[in-house]
Amino acid sequence: MAGKRAVPTPSPIRPREGELICLLAEVQGTPVSHVARAGTVRETMLFVPRKPGEPVWQWDPQTPIVVLFSHEEQLYSWTLQLEEVLPASYFLASVGEPTLGARRRFVRAAVTMQLRFSTRGGPGEWQAAEVDLSSAGLRLPATLDGAADRAVGDVLELELRFEGGRGTLHTTARVARIEPQGVALEFTALASADEDAIERLVFLAREQGLAARIG
Repeated sequence: MAGKRAVPTPSPIRPREGELICLLAEVQGTPVSHVARAGTVRETMLFVPRKPGEPVWQWDPQTPIVVLFSHEEQLYSWTLQLEEVLPASYFLASVGEPTLGARRRFVRAAVTMQLRFSTRGGPGEWQAAEVDLSSAGLRLPATLDGAADRAVGDVLELELRFEGGRGTLHTTARVARIEPQGVALEFTALASADEDAIERLVFLAREQGLAARIG
């Protein structure tokens, strides 16, 4: 009787060598991020090449680092820790399997969009702007009509329309801070699917920014 055919074990999901990745860490209580290209990738380790003349990361050994990467048009996060700073690369060791759609609320990027928000006089008009966006919130530029009328604690109805035909996002946000650059908002009612969509959009914007810098 013929033996059973072995079922092949699926390959673990990992970033590909040369692929753009985003590294997230917390240094002395401050969230920091770094966009780079993956070097050598193994199941339990990742090497991130150091660029000539680039300052060495001031991250302590064993610092937890989350690596964001895309796989089949989905965003994954892989938790590693910094093991060693080598002459030509950073050596990171895996402490868990990559997960799909994990929340990393401090990842942000400048994103161009059409938006409108409620004003004291009712619904506002559509305006074009480049906003600092993350899945935690966004910052309205001070130059937008109606932005200067906001006060901390105000709750706004928001409509965000992204470039590239990605649809319109409807949500609410609270004014967290008034800054010289604009009004910082925190999302108060963001669906899980919308949060994932924003994370993918932010990661794509960071990828495009790095690609533009390095040609």
